[in-house]
Amino acid sequence: MRLPNGAFWRIKKGVTFENPSLILGGKMPNRWVRMSLHRIIEKELMQHPELAEVVVVGIADTKRGEIPVAVVVFKVTDPPPADVTARLSSWLRERGNLSHLQMPAKIIAFKTLEEFKNPIGKVLRRRLKEEVARSLFVRIM
Repeated sequence: MRLPNGAFWRIKKGVTFENPSLILGGKMPNRWVRMSLHRIIEKELMQHPELAEVVVVGIADTKRGEIPVAVVVFKVTDPPPADVTARLSSWLRERGNLSHLQMPAKIIAFKTLEEFKNPIGKVLRRRLKEEVARSLFVRIM
């Protein structure tokens, strides 16, 4: 929906009646992770030669509803690079395969993801999401 000032209104939930008016009932969360966009970001980041594992989770955001945060594990884990977000974000921009909405807002380097995996080896995204949200909150404060 376009506003009179030219800006676009975010996704809204609403009810329409017989007349052409629309009654807006509030914001719907921008659940990009539910639409499997995290797999697109993960697939693109896995093309980087230095990365061993990539998991993308959605973290709550006041402006966009949910933002993508990538958790990466480097093949060589001795000293993880200090500027991980800037370095990998610029690499993703150079490739040009992701839109600006698909770009991870933050990229965090972990030494390993073993503590977030079940016995089969699948990453437990809910536990990882909680840990990432906790670490981002601590870094902001």
